[in-house]
Amino acid sequence: MLSLLPFVKSIRYLKVNTKTLSHGLVKHHLFFASISLVVLIVTLFGIPKMSFVSDFSTFYNESNRHQTQIDVNNEDYTKSQKIMFVVHSSDDSVFSQTNLQLIETLTHKLWKLPYVSRVDSLSNHQRTRVKGDEFSVADLFEDSENLSKTQIEEIQEYALDQPELVNRLVSKDAYVMAFDISIHIPIADAANVMTGTSGSTNGDMADAISAIRNLRIETLQSYPDISIYLLGEPLLEQALIEVGIRDATTLFPIINLFCVFALIVLLRSAAVVVGAFSLITVSILMSLGLAGWFGFNLDPISAASPNMVLMLAMADGIHLLTHYIVYLRQGDSRPVAMEKSLAINIRPIFLTSITTSIGFLGMNFADSPAFRDFGNMTAIGVMVAFILTLTLLPALVLRIPMKKPPTEPLKLAGLMSTIGHVAISKSKWWLWGTAVLVGISVSFIGDNRLNDNIVDYFDESTDIRAATDFASKNLSGFQSFQFSLDSNQVNGINDVVFLEKSKQFSEWLRMQPEVSQVYSYTDILERINQSMHNDDPNWHRLPESNELASQYLLLYQMSLSYGHDLSNLLTFDKSAFLMTVMLKKLK
Repeated sequence: MLSLLPFVKSIRYLKVNTKTLSHGLVKHHLFFASISLVVLIVTLFGIPKMSFVSDFSTFYNESNRHQTQIDVNNEDYTKSQKIMFVVHSSDDSVFSQTNLQLIETLTHKLWKLPYVSRVDSLSNHQRTRVKGDEFSVADLFEDSENLSKTQIEEIQEYALDQPELVNRLVSKDAYVMAFDISIHIPIADAANVMTGTSGSTNGDMADAISAIRNLRIETLQSYPDISIYLLGEPLLEQALIEVGIRDATTLFPIINLFCVFALIVLLRSAAVVVGAFSLITVSILMSLGLAGWFGFNLDPISAASPNMVLMLAMADGIHLLTHYIVYLRQGDSRPVAMEKSLAINIRPIFLTSITTSIGFLGMNFADSPAFRDFGNMTAIGVMVAFILTLTLLPALVLRIPMKKPPTEPLKLAGLMSTIGHVAISKSKWWLWGTAVLVGISVSFIGDNRLNDNIVDYFDESTDIRAATDFASKNLSGFQSFQFSLDSNQVNGINDVVFLEKSKQFSEWLRMQPEVSQVYSYTDILERINQSMHNDDPNWHRLPESNELASQYLLLYQMSLSYGHDLSNLLTFDKSAFLMTVMLKKLK
């Protein structure tokens, strides 16, 4: 209780001195407005310090155990981001001569794009073969123009029998093909990832995405009968930026126009409208500038703070300007009307602003940095709007020329009076009616469902949503998670006991209704073992000894073609491997 006494005393002091304060604000309005504009100019230099960060890691605290595990995996395995280039051929099978040529052509072109470190497709799938004493690992097919019908049929039979290919690089019905593109951004360019700026001559993630999109357009022009979809985490992050920019250039101006229209209808004064609109604009710019100086960046969550500042600044302005217009219509001069309005509104606006700021500052208890930044930036904007309402707004309204208002009350005043009379005279009816409405509303709480599916953030008309929905229906779902299976010993991935337990785990995962596909190192070993026994299906199983597993791994690694190393799958000391689990689209 003692800690609240200074706050209570300050409120009482504010109540006693509002007339003195309002008089000083009006008398020296040019001085306070000048200070506000100088501060605005200084804070504007903070806006360029901000960048738009859409990396999903901003949603998680550094101490978050899930993010910590992701960071550990990124250190143990080659870090790269994935983009899926999905092609739908409605007329011909993937295994037609034309489409096999398209696969081969696209694979070569994708390899040459900026920051592409790896491309996995049907054509360069590493197929193991044994001829006599010779073991080889080579592309599934090449020189597609000269493939015979028999060879194509054999390629189709093999591809549709491989669990690591079906629903990943080719659909079960063989009418959808996919290219798994790995994007690697050098550490030197990490600060420029997804910001659209060029930190080096090689470009950044935005350049890589742009190049892939250009290749999509080029391919569609050459093959008008196919459809191409692009999806992946980098494209989701890029889509968040693009949607944010689109909202800022379309939705935000619409909201401003609506505010202007509402002020014109309600207050019927051009000077007041200009003053309110200026208050909103300056509040947003100053709050963003201060956020930049304080080291905040914009992300998909904190980018909503300008909209919050807009609404709260407008509310502050309307409180002050409504009473100002009322006193003008009662015959007071402009300075006197502003003094009276300030004297009445300083205390309620202050209490509203400080309690609102405290509420948003409470978001600092959130685990997510993005929500903490949103709360802090909005709290800054609320207090900026409060200060500007007392300093800049009175000066603007008093200095902007305006016609002498009519003496009759605002039409809105009659409406408010009628509403107030009905609310008081029928208070019991309102009380019981509200209680019934609340009871009915509460009964539907159980129908709410928690859905944090990032893809559902986007409208179905957006490209990323359409691409993800298509891939979910025809290939694996977009959502996935990874397990790092650790044997806790160097070269432990060659331990047959560890391998057998890993295989059992992968088989259990495949049985889960939410899982569409599982990719595991044990699948590669089983495929090699089968190849070493004349492709006999009965030998599609794990090797029987640690030595044999070790030899298979060494033989396979030495035979891989350029760009197909296992650093994205195995740790350097061969103590662990990464298992990827693809999920169906979850609701």
